[in-house]
Parts: sequence; C-alpha cells; structure tokens
Amino acid sequence: MIVKVALNWIQRIIARCWIAPLDTIIWEMVGLDRSSCWRVVRATIVWVRDLGRLVYTGFRASVSRWDGSEWSVIYISDGSYGRSVRELQYLLFSGAPTGAQLGRVFIWQIPALVRRYVSRKCLVICDANRLLRWRFRGMYCIRALPWQRALLDVSGSMDSIAGRMRTLRKRDLSKAQKLGLEYCVSDDLADFELFYHKMYAPYIGERYVERAFIHSYEDLQKVFKKRGKLLCIKYQDDLVAAYFGTYRRYGSSFSALLMGVHQDYTRLVERGVVTALYWYVTSWAHANELSNVDFGRVRARLNDGLFGFKRQMGVWFERDILTHTVWTFVYEALPLSLVRRLNELAFIAEVGKEYQCVILDGFAVVLSDKELARRTKIADQAGLGLFVLRPYDDRT
Repeated sequence: MIVKVALNWIQRIIARCWIAPLDTIIWEMVGLDRSSCWRVVRATIVWVRDLGRLVYTGFRASVSRWDGSEWSVIYISDGSYGRSVRELQYLLFSGAPTGAQLGRVFIWQIPALVRRYVSRKCLVICDANRLLRWRFRGMYCIRALPWQRALLDVSGSMDSIAGRMRTLRKRDLSKAQKLGLEYCVSDDLADFELFYHKMYAPYIGERYVERAFIHSYEDLQKVFKKRGKLLCIKYQDDLVAAYFGTYRRYGSSFSALLMGVHQDYTRLVERGVVTALYWYVTSWAHANELSNVDFGRVRARLNDGLFGFKRQMGVWFERDILTHTVWTFVYEALPLSLVRRLNELAFIAEVGKEYQCVILDGFAVVLSDKELARRTKIADQAGLGLFVLRPYDDRT
C-alpha cells in the first residue's frame, strides 16, 4: 500500500513538474517556419517531454485482443492516448470487434510478446511512446503516425498562395464568392458561445459520430479570452461558419484550431463555404504579415478526406509534435482481406528520417498501376513521397 501511494505521488510530480510545463512550451512552438533556428530547440524540448511521458508510464503497457469476423488484432498501449482505440477499431473493423484484456507487461517484454502473437498470424499494434524503436527481424514493421499537422506558408504573394491551390478548391471558392458572403473578425464572447454550441460541437459531432472528440466549452473559453480570435463568415447577416484560433508565442504564426458550420446552414458546405473560410483565414494572416497558418491536425492517411481537402489548399505537412505516440504495426502473414484494408487506408509512416505513404507489397494483393500513379501524384503534392514495403525491409 505504501509503495502504491509513493508511486502515485511520484507520477503526480512527473506530470506537474516535468510533462505539463514542457507541453505548454511545445504548444506555443507549433507552426514554426521550416527554416527557423528554433526548430532545433523545439526538437530537444519534445524529446525531453517524450522521455518524461515514458517515465510516467512506469515502463509498463496494457495488452488487449480485438477479434473481428475475419481477423484478430493484438493492441499494446501505454494507456496515455485513449482516443487511438476508437480510431483504430473504426479503421480496421467493419463493426465493433469483441475485446479482451490480456494483462500488463513491462516494455522490455514487448518484443517477445510481439513475436509470439505474430507467429499466430495476428496483426500486432504497439501504440507507444515514439522513443521506443523496436526492430523485428523477419517481420513487416511500420511506424505509422496517428496525426500530422497541416501548415500553410503565407509569407509570399497572394498569387503564389493561390497558385498552390488545386483546381477543385478554386472551383469551390468561385462558387462561394457568388453567395455574397461577408467576413469579419470577432473578439465577442457572445459570438464565441454561438460558435461553440451552434457550429463547432454539432458540426464535429455529426461528422465523426462516436470518433468525435469535442473540447469542453470552459477550456476553449479560457483560450479565447486570453488571445483567441474568431474568423467568421456571414451569409445574409447571419454567422454561418467560423474558425476559432490563436496566435502562438514563438514564430510568426496563427493556429486555426477549430472550425464549425452553423447547423442551420450546412447546405452551404456544398456551395463552397468551407473553402471560403479557409481562404479568408489565409488572406487575413497574409494581410497581418504572418509567416504561417497552422490549420490543425489531420489523420495521417493519404486517403483521409480531411487530409485530402487540406492538401488541395496547398498546405505542407509535418509530424504533430503534440502527439508523443506512434502506431507500430508488426505482422508476418495476414489474411489478404486485411492486406487490402491496410493498403486502402494508406498510412503515412516514418521511413528513415522521412515521412512517406506506405504500400504493402509481396502479397497476392497488389494495387493497380492507375492507383499507384494516383497515390504517387498525391504524395508528391503533399511533400511526402511513396514507399513500397517489401518483406523484411527494415527501413520503417
């Protein structure tokens, strides 16, 4: 009992005195220019923060088994990022899988555990601290990112920024401009309350349903009162869409944190109002002589809808430094249907020191030449590249 109380006390000290202060600094350093000298300092702070999170777990992880109608997954997690469970189950299973807890292990026991379950033809996913870099010889191994961050360089001319937009987004913007939209920036708490309850929460809840993570009103209100901005679109004198954002303390950037569309005006989405909102944030940041706009996190999959939308706006992507975990997929022989599913999801993974979209090769299931060409084009546009993973390639 005394030992348990002491460990809990130590954990609280680590969280309060080690992790929390560094998380605050890192949050303020999101969106730095790619050429900024502060990026080296930021990388060091992120590493120290991640080490603290590893120590906080007590070097232990939980092991679960998920069984679907066609395949099974062994999920190993340190428990520090609970939203991954819902996301991974949604991606890998057509319905809710049955689950079972298999116990807890120390991190040095994980390699032997992985080999045992891989030999039983299971897909193993280690959702763990990115500082843990296991090597599994004789197996496929992918270190996939849960999230990337979308950043837009607004330091050039508006013509050059518009030139990076894809044709589809330009068409949407042209449609929206015919609506007679009005634009404004608001610091009014009443507008923020309207944004939260009528735009953000309903829009995110309807779009992502059980996968939705909706921030509390109280937490967001604190950020808004401190130095938040609402960049709004009006249609016929009504607020119909808005981006809630804030300046970062380090670097010349603005973070567009959360977006919402009024629940009574969702029909305007098809008429380009979302693209118009992105363009307004971009134009506003450029007019205020900022260098970058942080358009928030996207799920790190080439075929994710939000990833595709932001890519078409001309953003560039980097690893989300606020997320300290990596999904390590390990397997050997899998059902062909699961190989198809993994290839359809098009995960973005660490390949050496780069981030690339991974395609599984060496199975009877292969992508068509047309699909390969499409993914190559999209990956190049996103600045990511494409990597074909063949058996026992250990670069990932």
